[in-house]
Amino acid sequence: MGREYKQRRAEATADAAKYLANHVMIEEPVKSFRFHMHYVDKKVTKRQEGSYPFLRILPPVEAAKFAYNSTYAYTLTWTPGHMTIVGDLGQLTVVHYHAMQTFEEACRWLQSCDFDYLLSKTNEQQEYDRDATLDHFKKELNEGVIDHLLGTPGWGRDKRRDNGDIQELRAWIKQRPLEGQLNEEDEDEQAWLENRPLTAFDDKDRDCWDRWKKVTEFVSVYQEQYDYTKASDRRAILDEVEHHFETEHDAAEFLWRDLSDSEPCICREYRHHAFFQIAAIQHGTHMILDRHFGREKVAA
Repeated sequence: MGREYKQRRAEATADAAKYLANHVMIEEPVKSFRFHMHYVDKKVTKRQEGSYPFLRILPPVEAAKFAYNSTYAYTLTWTPGHMTIVGDLGQLTVVHYHAMQTFEEACRWLQSCDFDYLLSKTNEQQEYDRDATLDHFKKELNEGVIDHLLGTPGWGRDKRRDNGDIQELRAWIKQRPLEGQLNEEDEDEQAWLENRPLTAFDDKDRDCWDRWKKVTEFVSVYQEQYDYTKASDRRAILDEVEHHFETEHDAAEFLWRDLSDSEPCICREYRHHAFFQIAAIQHGTHMILDRHFGREKVAA
């Protein structure tokens, strides 16, 4: 036992005596419930009566009991302001002194909140999500192109104005000469073909490609220039930059420094296991409400 340890222990003991000297002790109300699985343990007993040659075989007797299974077993423990889960699922404590003053209030509040909010009331920290960050990056690349193709988004999320490339192409297709009947503006079918309206994929200089241009210039420094209007080249470009999203630092540097994105989107999420723990808490509190506070209240 080193000298440093003894000194730290002495200082901690002195601080506890100083700051906790006026504490009083009260008994906290506690509710705790164990949740576990079970399996049916069947036992069959063969029976016989008498002996040869008067031996008689009787019907077997079957017995069954519910045996304890500790797989995914966990315990929920409530004290005012806290709900803690411990067991096979690990440990997590949700803290909210106002919302969980009583046991019933705690169970109902835990049922009513979304996972992100509940996890914000724990010690869990959001972690860098590579896939979500990369997906958002791809979405931003394609957003302007899609708007040019489908039309600028209107008031409704799924409604587009009638000025997109798709609408112009559809209108042009409807004017195709049928059975020798030509449109006034078309001398023949070849003229109709030549009047085909351009789309974003026919014009590399449209502003909707600006973000793709930046990414293409970045990956084309030591390679042949990619044509970002071609799907195969766009996939190749994305393959070239994917490794820049392996860590949060790499992604931030790539977006901010290399692409000059003043507000790079870095996605962070809570661990999947933390979500599972919250789901287990909600599952358990639902069972508690159902059993101890009545089905009608749970449904309400």
